[in-house]
Amino acid sequence: RLLSAVCGLVGEGEVPVPAQSRAVASFGSSGMYYPCQTSGLLADWFEKTHLLELYASVPVRTAYDCAPKRCRAQFLCLLNRAAIAEAKKFSDCVRGNWPVIMQTFPELGLWRDLRDAIHRRVWDTTGEPPEPEPAAAPAAAESARGSSRSRSRKRSRSRRKSRSRSGGEGRKRGRNRFQDAPDAEAEGGSKRDTWYNRDRERGGDRGGGSGRYAEQDRQRDAAWDARWSTSDDPGYDPSTVKSAGFKDKKQSGRDRKKAIETHPEQGWRACRWGRKWRGAIAAMLPSALDKAALHTDFQVRKLGAALWKDLAKWLEGTDSERVLGLFRADNQTPKTFGWDTKNGEQPPAARGLEPGTPACDWSFIPVVDLIQVIGEGVVGSTTEGMFAANPLGHKRCTLAQCYKGKDYRNKRKAEELVREVKEKESGEAKSNGRSKWDQGGGEKSGGGGAGGGADR
Repeated sequence: RLLSAVCGLVGEGEVPVPAQSRAVASFGSSGMYYPCQTSGLLADWFEKTHLLELYASVPVRTAYDCAPKRCRAQFLCLLNRAAIAEAKKFSDCVRGNWPVIMQTFPELGLWRDLRDAIHRRVWDTTGEPPEPEPAAAPAAAESARGSSRSRSRKRSRSRRKSRSRSGGEGRKRGRNRFQDAPDAEAEGGSKRDTWYNRDRERGGDRGGGSGRYAEQDRQRDAAWDARWSTSDDPGYDPSTVKSAGFKDKKQSGRDRKKAIETHPEQGWRACRWGRKWRGAIAAMLPSALDKAALHTDFQVRKLGAALWKDLAKWLEGTDSERVLGLFRADNQTPKTFGWDTKNGEQPPAARGLEPGTPACDWSFIPVVDLIQVIGEGVVGSTTEGMFAANPLGHKRCTLAQCYKGKDYRNKRKAEELVREVKEKESGEAKSNGRSKWDQGGGEKSGGGGAGGGADR
């Protein structure tokens, strides 16, 4: 309980300020930590050593050996997460008591090696095709070519029009107009008397009042000024004001995809397996700005079970498979110790399961550790629960919505078969020289023609 309180208050992973404030409020209202004070707990843990020294003592190790296996596995995960939280808080520095704790619990080394192996798998892209280059440059070049073509077309059309005009009078008028321009400039007028300048002179820029374009300018300025408002304005409602700093949906979606595919600090690109699971984690967890999903959330537990099953299959036949023994269930019955049940009764079921339930494969699944290792840079965890770096108002998805199941794949195969049959039939009809309209209506058209001839 002490380790979970410290990890929940400090925060693990990416924890923004709103999530940190919610964590403190959740800690105070929790029934498990209710009588504890937040500031006093953190001061005793980080500024003193008497609490940390307890975990290196012999009584704690003895209690660990006598505890059920599910409690032992959970204790190891929390102890390792507390060390990681302290290293993150103090810039990768920990106190001198931690090496003694590592010696007291050598199982921590095995678990840390497994975490490192999973981390390497997420960011190992050997054997995968290189990342495709962005298509922005070709698109820009294509647009530049298109604009140059359009300009050349406009110039050619204007030349054709000028050549098609009757030559004498038009050229004279053009020469007289440009020859008069220096005289007008010498008298103080403009070089060219265009419609734009005439309209501006009537009222837009110089008269200050009644020009058509001046009116449009005033309306445009009024609309621009209306965008800005302050808290001093009457009737100001901050909930209806949209901040200019918010990004549009497309830009936020691109940023979110980049955060899922790229390491936040090193800039590594995740492998295909890592991108798949990181995308599912981000889709299933709520936004850190809204709320958090409880550690006992049903969808989060399903995600952890599916992820652990995938990892267990990946570790089969490797040296790291023995680490899974820390989390496997012990199927021990009274017969294991030479005891027989009374009157042929069935052995009691595991805790939390119905009587007669088959034995479990795993005693504990480290869901929080798995999600934090794979979702590094995207996921955070506090006392309130788990969340992801999603935009405000993100709608959570279920595990079934993240991946396509067997029903969807079977439906797609059936549709492809139907499409292939139709294409084959249409190809055979074209080879026979008959269209699809002739196939079904040949006899009807012939019968109609015969009947029509008899009537005639």
